[in-house]
This record gives sequence, C-alpha cells and structure tokens, in this order.
Amino acid sequence: MEEEINQILEDTAEAHHEAFKKQNGEDPEWPSWYAQYLLIKTRFPDLVSIVPDEEELANVLKELDQDEHKGYWQSHYTKELLKRYRS
Repeated sequence: MEEEINQILEDTAEAHHEAFKKQNGEDPEWPSWYAQYLLIKTRFPDLVSIVPDEEELANVLKELDQDEHKGYWQSHYTKELLKRYRS
C-alpha cells in the first residue's frame, strides 16, 4: 500500500507540474490542487480507511510541507497520511 501511495503522490506531482508548466510550476494554492486531484483522480480514497474532505487534506498537505524531513518527500507524506487516515 505504501508503494502505491508513493506512486500516486509522484503521479500527482507530475500532473501538477504539467498543469502549471506555463507558470514555471508556481502555484501558491498547490495543497488545494493536490487534495482535489488525490481525492478525485486517483485511488487514494480506496487505499485509506478514513477519507478526508478536500479542505482537511489540503491543510494536512500544507502542514506536511512545513515538516523537516530528509530524503524522498513522497515517503514522508505517505507515512504521515497513513498514520492519519488508516484505522
């Protein structure tokens, strides 16, 4: 499950990059974009026990972005998302 969520996050990042390529990837509202994409266009809701609403997920993503973590950001996000949304 962790590998699948890691891949979903990678795919979401790539989709976001493509969507905002004209702005050089600049998107101050990226957490909302990611949250909507994760909930509507991916299997993320099928892989967690507790499905957050878009606003909650955006806030969690914004919070995770503030965390200091070493290495692969997708792994950090995956672990934290599973802690919150897997029962």
